[in-house]
Amino acid sequence: METNADNSYIEIKENGVDMTIAEGPVSSFVNEAGIAYASFAALDAATKNFFVKASEAAYYDAVAEAMYSYGVLIDNNLSSPLVTRVGNLQLHKTLPIHSNMKGCLLLDNGNVNYYLNPANWAQKADGTASVLNGADGQVMVEIPEYWVMYRTIDAMKIEVRISERNLPGYTLKPKRYVSAYKASLQRSNNKLSSVMNPTADFRGGDNNATNDANSKSYLGRPVTSKNLTDFRTYARNRAAGTRWNCMTYDIRKSLYWLFAIEYANLNSQAAVVGRNAI
Repeated sequence: METNADNSYIEIKENGVDMTIAEGPVSSFVNEAGIAYASFAALDAATKNFFVKASEAAYYDAVAEAMYSYGVLIDNNLSSPLVTRVGNLQLHKTLPIHSNMKGCLLLDNGNVNYYLNPANWAQKADGTASVLNGADGQVMVEIPEYWVMYRTIDAMKIEVRISERNLPGYTLKPKRYVSAYKASLQRSNNKLSSVMNPTADFRGGDNNATNDANSKSYLGRPVTSKNLTDFRTYARNRAAGTRWNCMTYDIRKSLYWLFAIEYANLNSQAAVVGRNAI
């Protein structure tokens, strides 16, 4: 950590949800007990590097990233799947990007028919009954637009940060829709679907009707016994062009990092309660 000629530094102070900026010599910054910091090293450690040399042009970018991004640091020197939260810890609590994901019914033309009640998908957002069998559209999750940064720290460490803002060096992830359920196939028109429909037209597996009347039934189950080319074709059958597709590597990667950032854990099978809590 370096000092300016006047020993002045920029501090980002947490103030509820918002962050405010102040600057001054090290002696002007005090801890929670009201005691002034004795050195820049102590100040830096206490604030987890939320101090930036004010005379450098990069100051603005660093302050913006510290305020408006949140993510994780992965240290491959460690065997634990737990990772370290980085960025604005207040955003790790509010999860602004995650919190704006919404269940919805999406029409084949790509327009949202209506949003779902987040507490009960049997209802629309307005509380009236929803229809999840395909008649009102495909049951999807809307992922809002956000920006992402993948940063290599050294040979063994990487950071992944996300932000609602277009920060320098960040890449746009446009708003996208992802199926809420594993794909079924509407047999009558060969359209890949994300619905809750237990009829024969949406029979899953290899379309074997033998067990329709018992617990081994494929009714309402995901479709199988198809190759990637078939899945792409069935998805694009839903509408002209390539607006619809089967799951891609890019969206799967996005979902993985959204999960890792929310739970600060690379193990998706770990218990949630009490693990690396804020």
